[in-house]
Order: sequence, then C-alpha cells, then structure tokens
Amino acid sequence: DLAFRTAKQHFERRYLSELMAIARGNLSEAARRSNIDRSNLRRLLRRNGFDATGGAAPRDDLASDDETA
Repeated sequence: DLAFRTAKQHFERRYLSELMAIARGNLSEAARRSNIDRSNLRRLLRRNGFDATGGAAPRDDLASDDETA
C-alpha cells in the first residue's frame, strides 16, 4: 500500500537530490535548471529535509526508504 502522499514525497526527494547534485549544490543553478523560483525551491528543499543553503542530502530522520523499497 503506497499512499499518494508517500509516493510524492519519495519522488520529490529523489528529484531534489539529483537536481542539487547536477547543480553541485548551487541553489541558483538548481532553480534555473528546474524552472522553479529560487525562494520556492529553497522552501521545497527545506520541507524535504535538505540543507537549503548548500543542497546537502536529506537529514537522517527524513532519509529515503530506498533500501526497504
């Protein structure tokens, strides 16, 4: 059973992780590449447990469940 909210959260985390890796942690570059306003991208990163200042990986308490999926 995979609720929509959970699936969306997994997608967002994976997308943001890849986006920030491609942008090498540069928030402005990530915003340009994703076509998301920088302030909205920062908010999305924070909501998904990322360090929005440098694009660090999600905090442990919000880490992806890929190992169990």
